[in-house]
Amino acid sequence: MGTILKDQFIFKLDSPSIHGEVFPEGAIEKVIEEYNENFVKQGKAYGELWHPDSILDLGAVINLSNASHLITKLKVEDNNLLCDVKVLETPKGKELEKLLPYCEIKPRAIGLIGMGEDGNNIVENYEIISFDIATKKE
Repeated sequence: MGTILKDQFIFKLDSPSIHGEVFPEGAIEKVIEEYNENFVKQGKAYGELWHPDSILDLGAVINLSNASHLITKLKVEDNNLLCDVKVLETPKGKELEKLLPYCEIKPRAIGLIGMGEDGNNIVENYEIISFDIATKKE
């Protein structure tokens, strides 16, 4: 228990996600810096096992009874958003330990989405709520 996962991929900046969303590099750096200051550095960057289909399902609140992990580092490297994760010794953390090979990290966030010239959705005014862990979609 207490597994540490280093340099876990979250998403690539300036490239469409599987949902067609693009997170512009310049726009997200400030958001990452704020999340690092307000949550990661204070040891409050908890994430839940599973991920809501919509922000309306769970909202902008982390349910600590579902906490499975803690983000201990968040950075941009080679245009990728990466993080270090510590699996918690909680019931959901124990469940996560068994499921790690089948999971990926997903940001839970709110923001405005505009249409780019290339037809992709450009995410603006982005605010990170958490980084949850859910089943991989390939």
